[in-house]
Amino acid sequence: MCNSKLHPFLAGLPKVELHLHIEGTLSPELLFKLAATNKIELPKSDPAFASPGALQARYDRFTSLSDFLHYYYIGMSVLLTEADFTFLAYEYFSRAHADKCVHAEIFFDPQAHTSRGVAYDTVVKGIAEAQRKAKEDFGITSKLIMCFLRDMAVASANDHFTLAANHSYFADGTIAGIGLDSAEVGFPPELFRDVYAQAKEAGVHRTAHAGEEGGPDYLSGALDNLNVERIDHGVRLAEDAELMKRVATEKKLLTLCPISNVKLQVVKAVSELPIRKFLDAGVQICFNSDDPAYFGGYLLDNFCAVEEAFGLSIEEWKGTAEAAVRGSWADEERKEEILSQIEVNFAMNTIRPSIPRFSALLRKKPFSVPSPGPPLPPGILVDEEISPVYDSKYFYPAKPGEVLADRYQALVKVGWGVSSTVWLARDLQGHIDVPEGIVALKIANNNASSAGHECEVEEHISTADPSHCGRSLIRTLLDSFEVNGIEGSYSCLVYPPMREPLSMYQRRFDGGKMPLPLIKTYIRALLTGLDYLHRECRTVHTDLKLENIMVSFEDPTVLAHFIDSQLKNPMAFKIDSAGRPVYQSRSDFGPLKSLRSIPQLVDFGLATTLEEDDDWGIWPIQPDHYRAPEVILGNGWQMPADIWNLGVLLWDMIEGKELFQHIHDQEGRYDAKLHIAEMIALLGPPPPEIIQRYQYMREYSWPNPIRRDDGRVCETAEEYFYGPFFDEKGRFLHEDLIPKRKLDGPASFLGREEKEAFLDLAKGMLAWHPDARKTAGELAGHSFLQPKPNLC
Repeated sequence: MCNSKLHPFLAGLPKVELHLHIEGTLSPELLFKLAATNKIELPKSDPAFASPGALQARYDRFTSLSDFLHYYYIGMSVLLTEADFTFLAYEYFSRAHADKCVHAEIFFDPQAHTSRGVAYDTVVKGIAEAQRKAKEDFGITSKLIMCFLRDMAVASANDHFTLAANHSYFADGTIAGIGLDSAEVGFPPELFRDVYAQAKEAGVHRTAHAGEEGGPDYLSGALDNLNVERIDHGVRLAEDAELMKRVATEKKLLTLCPISNVKLQVVKAVSELPIRKFLDAGVQICFNSDDPAYFGGYLLDNFCAVEEAFGLSIEEWKGTAEAAVRGSWADEERKEEILSQIEVNFAMNTIRPSIPRFSALLRKKPFSVPSPGPPLPPGILVDEEISPVYDSKYFYPAKPGEVLADRYQALVKVGWGVSSTVWLARDLQGHIDVPEGIVALKIANNNASSAGHECEVEEHISTADPSHCGRSLIRTLLDSFEVNGIEGSYSCLVYPPMREPLSMYQRRFDGGKMPLPLIKTYIRALLTGLDYLHRECRTVHTDLKLENIMVSFEDPTVLAHFIDSQLKNPMAFKIDSAGRPVYQSRSDFGPLKSLRSIPQLVDFGLATTLEEDDDWGIWPIQPDHYRAPEVILGNGWQMPADIWNLGVLLWDMIEGKELFQHIHDQEGRYDAKLHIAEMIALLGPPPPEIIQRYQYMREYSWPNPIRRDDGRVCETAEEYFYGPFFDEKGRFLHEDLIPKRKLDGPASFLGREEKEAFLDLAKGMLAWHPDARKTAGELAGHSFLQPKPNLC
């Protein structure tokens, strides 16, 4: 663990390891164990082999690469069977998983094994089995790289390449690439030109160790003669400015191994490595562990060593993590999954900078007012006009090009509701944390009472504890102001722009379903946001649904291109009967460029802050489908109501369909009796204490009557939801309505173990008793939500 405020970020950062020798993960303990099992006699003349502890102490005193290799090859001698290689590799993957490694590309040295009589197949099949198990158990994807030993005959490298090709290991993807390792000086890259040419022709990936012992000429030799896609080590690149410029231009990734470089005397301390020089020159770098059992530092240890030596910024760490992903040989879909995980982790650990207020020095010139778009027939209902309660006088007559509050120039309408319209606007004075200077402007109706409440709640949320990692997963106000019109005053709320709601985002994927690893990342992020909302802000959202989960723009150019297209092709519009212009909104930002959008909880117009532990909400909340049982029964609600709400949303997100399927009557109206009946089918009957609370609260009247959408005025939850539901003995009064269903996980693409883990997560959210539900913070750490690729 490093003594840095960034350690939590580094520890949780999804990592890719690209420079790892599987034989170099052989710990002294495992070495002695396998030596005993396989009856291998270790050198008695060397006191280092007296015990695992003595051997570990010797590892701490390597004087050179050749000194290390002496012990490295002795260690290999204990690896004989397929099971040995499986155990070795699986032990590494287990350790890598603890360091949040999600993808690894591992070297193995077949020549060192075949030369002592171990069959090639034994090595490959043993490691491949560990790869399979690691993917299943930890979600780590991996690639295997066959390394050639430079200090062995070149003909041996050719023979082993042919051997792998004859076994179809390249064709079937068992081996993804080739590498070049062992003693560097005296064995220049050009010796292996022919075998690397064969690999390139066969479509096999290529990398090589260069610039660790050897000078810059070994690096240029690897680039020119071997056509490598990345360079392993490469620390001596800093000695040649022109070559460094070339590597930066060609975007060749350096897989650095900081602790290894210190242990092998390449440098005396990590701080002497040219890491800052590489970053400043634009060279792509990533950090790896090399031979961690010999050098005493696994993946996170190397990250910490670099942080303590250089104090990189969080943006620089994000950049190196992304460079590792892009430089990997994972398929593009897997790369996007990991990049999305990194993006979410970055967002969760980034404190939003303070927002500048008015500054005339920053003022930009407004865009020219766009030409009018095509007119729409007066008889067609457009956007907000569709609402049965639409009244033109309540809506502000915003127009493209109009500047509001002498600051925000309305550009294009992107949304609407029964009490507001939403526009993208250009901030003429510049918020520092919005892309392209564009903000989202929510213009509330002049009769809307929720805008003031929304401002108060969001100001509270934004200041509770900005250092909490969930803060950045909640979208709150940038600014607010009033604008006057003929019909009155209108509240305007300014937000960072977002791409679209999750309901629309889902539809961009095949079958309307996001990839499972991405869904897990999003659910974990939403729970982290809820943890902040509940624990730090004491606030209940009360209105969680896919429409109130927005995703950010994956690339600033998406927004820029959208704005440009809207200015060139103005919105269609009509003039309503009262003379108000009504513009047809546009909200399709086009195909996704990547999967690097961040989910955020939005819309706190109905949120409630419960400051004390014994504060309760008693009025109806939540969309019908997601309503918690304590709300329907009138038992009073707190933060666990949101947990139930999100638990129901799991089915929408993973399966693309609703959990509760029978909550409406034949005329399509919500029926609480049907809802309770289906809860009983899925969860069993409510526990006695829930019934007791229900019976007690039946006598309680609300302080202020509440009008239902159908106009009926109600004073109790029982009136509002058309109870009663249970008799005095706790029996459900409508048993004939209980469907034959049981709580079951999404079956379409979850394996048995995944399905069981999902159900365990769901049961921690969907419980009759609010106290039986886990907190958002507890749920965010659930095993189902840890990053894993789709295994099915």
